[in-house]
Amino acid sequence: MPFGIEKVLYRGAKRYQMTSKKGHNYYKGTGSGAMGRHTSRGGYIIDLRKVRTYVVPDLSNCEYKPYVAPEAKRGIKYSLNAKEYVNILRKELYPTETIYDKVKSATGKRSRKRFNPPKEEETQQQEEVTAEKQSKLF
Repeated sequence: MPFGIEKVLYRGAKRYQMTSKKGHNYYKGTGSGAMGRHTSRGGYIIDLRKVRTYVVPDLSNCEYKPYVAPEAKRGIKYSLNAKEYVNILRKELYPTETIYDKVKSATGKRSRKRFNPPKEEETQQQEEVTAEKQSKLF
């Protein structure tokens, strides 16, 4: 071992990436510490000296522009509840009319059967394709 080079290379080659999957004796952690302490009755007291605070500089006279302007208009003009969102999503994913929609609009009751009426153009194209295949066979 001249000059101990092999030992240095071996040490450098042994450095692996830090993951939490390395075994039971390795704890990576997240770099965050406790923000307070536990009380004897099961509570938790936050110590404000340990809480991370970020000082934001005054950007009113800054020449750099933010990604979003403070005067930007919001794109949503109304709020959606869960049912409205599901209906909009259903119409985008399944644009064909369903029996569920027909029955619900007519009677107010639910039906889960899906009805996709064949379009005339599609049926004509399918008939032409089958006729061509049959003519090639005979």
